[in-house]
Amino acid sequence: MKKKVDAVRNTIVIFLLSVVLGFQSCQQESSKYEIKYYENGSFESIRAKQGKKYHGESLWFYPSGMLQRKVIFENGKANGNAFTFYGSGALKARYYWRSDKQIGFQTDYLDDTVGIITSVKEFDGSGKLIDIRKTGR
Repeated sequence: MKKKVDAVRNTIVIFLLSVVLGFQSCQQESSKYEIKYYENGSFESIRAKQGKKYHGESLWFYPSGMLQRKVIFENGKANGNAFTFYGSGALKARYYWRSDKQIGFQTDYLDDTVGIITSVKEFDGSGKLIDIRKTGR
């Protein structure tokens, strides 16, 4: 009975995550999901795949069930906006990937709910860190 309840709960969670976090409907039609669990039964990761490559949103979770990281993949490479979160659920960092290289700006935030920026890192088009600006917090 517990396995049946867990299966229903996991199906509901996946559905809600896809709605809340914006899985694109065209990706859902042709994607499969790779789902990993912690020993306590909570999600470790949910990753959309097309064939053998990651394609679509990949989500990683803390053992507590809180979202830890969100990255978009295209044909097996990180591509697009990405976010990391503190265990409290507050935004930890926002950054951008292109063809598996971090480019542009990464903004790091203080662990609270008001969104105080602690630093901004700048990456060139090849993914090389070129500048760090600290805010003093």
